[in-house]
Amino acid sequence: MTVFNCPTSFSQNADPGTCSAVVTYTLPTTDIPSGSMILITSLGSGDIFPVGITTVTYEERDNNNEATGLTCSFNVTVDDDVPPSLVGVPADVTVECDAIPTVPTVTATDNCDTTLTVSYSEISNTVVDGIGTIVREWTVTDNGGNTATDTQTITVIDSTDPILVGVPADVTV
Repeated sequence: MTVFNCPTSFSQNADPGTCSAVVTYTLPTTDIPSGSMILITSLGSGDIFPVGITTVTYEERDNNNEATGLTCSFNVTVDDDVPPSLVGVPADVTVECDAIPTVPTVTATDNCDTTLTVSYSEISNTVVDGIGTIVREWTVTDNGGNTATDTQTITVIDSTDPILVGVPADVTV
């Protein structure tokens, strides 16, 4: 009695837009005439496996459908390789020195995680005397270790002519 074609453990990426994958593999076989291999775990070939490690086990049965004591076990690992998406990152913009926008609240979505924390950093600010560039960066990492980063570049200009204040009026003396 021998189990043939027992799959080795393998990994597969999650299906696009989901937190799972339809997994297929070659079914194990036995050399017992009229024998069979019976799935004794809940997920088998063609089923939807969740992200993470799932152990699959088959049991060998003889021609009377009696267990022989031989099993075939292997792990199926579904990896979450989809990075989260940042929502609300503003586009690059050019503004006057007195109109620098406030930092907006940016959120994130993900195929697997529902609770994500977005971090913010001002990675560069070269504004001196009302002219320069500000670069803002938002980053989020999901539980699968996938990261998304996006930036906004604010170009700060001063195109408004100065106004003289307190200039005396013309006089005749």
